[in-house]
Amino acid sequence: MTPAKRRIELLLVLAFVAVLAFVVRDVPGLAHPYAPPETGDTRWFSRDADGLYHTRRVARAIEEGTVAERDPYLNYPDGAPIPWPPYYDALLAKTLAPFAPSDAAAKRVFLEHAVASAPLAFALATTVLVALAAWLVAGTGAALVAGAYYALTRGAINYQILGNGDHHAVVTLAFTGMLVLFMLAARGDGLRRGARAAVLGAAAGVLAGFAVGAWVASFVFVLYAQLALGWWMLRRAPERLAAVGPFALAFHAAAFFVLLPAVLASPWRAEFPWMVVNLSNFHLVELALGALISAPLCASASGPLALGTRAARLYPWLVGVVLALGGGAIALFDLGPAAGIREGFDWVSRTNQFMDVVQESAPLYGARAEPGVLFFALGYAAPAVVVAWLALALRAFRGGRHELAPWALALPPMALQALQQRRFSEAFAVPLAFALALGAAWLVAALVERLPRLARVPRFAWALVALGLVAAAQTKAVAAYLSHSDRSRNWAVGTGTDYYLAERVLCEWLHERTSPGDWSVLAHWDKGHAIEWASDRPTVATNFGSYVGEDSYRDPPRFFMSEDPAPAEAILERRRARYVLVTAGLAFNVATLVRATDPATRGLYLAPTPSGELPTARWFSTLGAQLLGDGAPRDGGFATIGDSVGYLRLVHASPFRDPRLNDPRTRRPVSAGAIWERVAGARVEAAGAPGEVLEVGLSVVYPGRDEPLAFRARATVSANGIATVRVPYATDRLNGEGTATGLLAWRVGEAQGELAVPESAVLAGSSLRAR
Repeated sequence: MTPAKRRIELLLVLAFVAVLAFVVRDVPGLAHPYAPPETGDTRWFSRDADGLYHTRRVARAIEEGTVAERDPYLNYPDGAPIPWPPYYDALLAKTLAPFAPSDAAAKRVFLEHAVASAPLAFALATTVLVALAAWLVAGTGAALVAGAYYALTRGAINYQILGNGDHHAVVTLAFTGMLVLFMLAARGDGLRRGARAAVLGAAAGVLAGFAVGAWVASFVFVLYAQLALGWWMLRRAPERLAAVGPFALAFHAAAFFVLLPAVLASPWRAEFPWMVVNLSNFHLVELALGALISAPLCASASGPLALGTRAARLYPWLVGVVLALGGGAIALFDLGPAAGIREGFDWVSRTNQFMDVVQESAPLYGARAEPGVLFFALGYAAPAVVVAWLALALRAFRGGRHELAPWALALPPMALQALQQRRFSEAFAVPLAFALALGAAWLVAALVERLPRLARVPRFAWALVALGLVAAAQTKAVAAYLSHSDRSRNWAVGTGTDYYLAERVLCEWLHERTSPGDWSVLAHWDKGHAIEWASDRPTVATNFGSYVGEDSYRDPPRFFMSEDPAPAEAILERRRARYVLVTAGLAFNVATLVRATDPATRGLYLAPTPSGELPTARWFSTLGAQLLGDGAPRDGGFATIGDSVGYLRLVHASPFRDPRLNDPRTRRPVSAGAIWERVAGARVEAAGAPGEVLEVGLSVVYPGRDEPLAFRARATVSANGIATVRVPYATDRLNGEGTATGLLAWRVGEAQGELAVPESAVLAGSSLRAR
């Protein structure tokens, strides 16, 4: 085949894998429709919580001219530093600002859609780079397998599907670009050509600095790159690789200067100067140390470390010993970075309490892994990567193929990371697809050598066989794609039982029906980013979890699990929470709520069943369960058994239903959620004999409820002859969307009557006398 035809073949392969990657990612899912497909309504919103916060930060950057490092909406009313570095949001803001509409509402839609589409575009570039990397080593057949396998790897798709706006895809693209630049530098005699290597090293360093400035955890990619540089340094003197020093120095210097502005702006650096999981001095010092180690190697022709000298051969080993001793001393005496490094390992190993309950922190293998999740995320060919890696490592370390060393050194630790936390399967899919493709190409080459007649098989036939094997290895991912793409199967989307849409509408209700002020919204932590963007209101807890304050993370569970209204009200007051947003899904988070409050009480609120743990009757006495009903304690059959909360009133009941939970009384799905408003509550007083009981009652109807809300409260007449109850509902005005069906009915002893409760008394906490 002529060179021109080979180039055309390569272009066709790259185009094919890019289209394949696009098709399997351009499906409904996280890009959630507002209406059923048959209506022709093409509006959609993003269900990706982290992507929504990126959208908020990008919107602020466009308005304010710079990417914010703190957010007053987090950990309200204190605010908090934003755990993410700024570079990803800065890239999006600079890219999107010229195209953003001037109309405020249209601008919000544009930004949400654009941010939620960006990872898909990054995924296409990564797919092409993976294919190109395989082509550089083993030709177009390997490029086809590598690109197709990566395109269909579900662990990658999950972070790149339309609707996901998170930063992982751009970080993986930067990492893949680093690997390709390392390959280009080391191909042939590349490590003997200093000027070219320095340029490629600087380019790789720019990508490394950007990646860390987009997501701090991507610093592990820098460590993998340094492993490759360490190997090249070992081979520098024996093989006279003069360009290793210039490449390594340029890499570290470029990464240092690219990352420097983000570190200097980091809100964490002053308080935690050696923090690992957020940007700090640690990251700059580590890169500076890498540059310091590399600089002496730039003098290859003369000097103490010139090629061919004994010192040049011993230098890498001496550096290793010094680093080991230094690291040991830091750990032994608990100096500087020691605590930050331990925290980093805690984060990676999921020992952090918050990280341990986040789904993307769940493992792919082991007792805690979901059945079949390993093959779903990485494909059935994943175990074969062990053999492929051995072949790759042999060629890299025994065969002198230095361009393969970065891949061979990165793959094992990345595999371990992915097995521990599924979020890392997206990045691991890159060396996984590369290694499998090269292994397959080398296997085919060996077969053709042993069976020459196989050489007569048309290349197109080989391509079909390769694609068939890739599809077979990724059957779980293909099945998931077909399920998502077949919109007729998504019968609930846009209907009255679409609980995802219900949650979004709850957030939009707050945006449309409330005015901004010095107040926040309390909800379960996983609703935080949606509230911060779609409601544009501050939150108590957010998807950042404990990283913006431990009390911020724990206060909503403390509120929801409280059986005493008084301490629960104190939390609302301290957090200036005016609204409480609850969804029916809260009942599925009882284990998380208990863990964040008092793990010893787990047996009180959860009971084991053949289908898993289910809430006990005790759960229905908590504030969380009460706010899913009428605002009063209930028994296991949903019957009211106590007084309604006197400082919260229902202002919006979702008209949507959650088919996952049925009301035991009606056997119908429960409401998908509600919004409650904190009010002072009118103080209704009545005179009576000490020991008598004042009882009050009121019915309020809502468009989203099948039956009226029943407010009931009681109070015992004290020694002074007065009983007082708090009433959060007005009879003369709407209670949000609720209308009282009449006046407040009251009774104490033989006396009874009705009382008007004005809105002014409800808001001010004024006293009303029942006579």
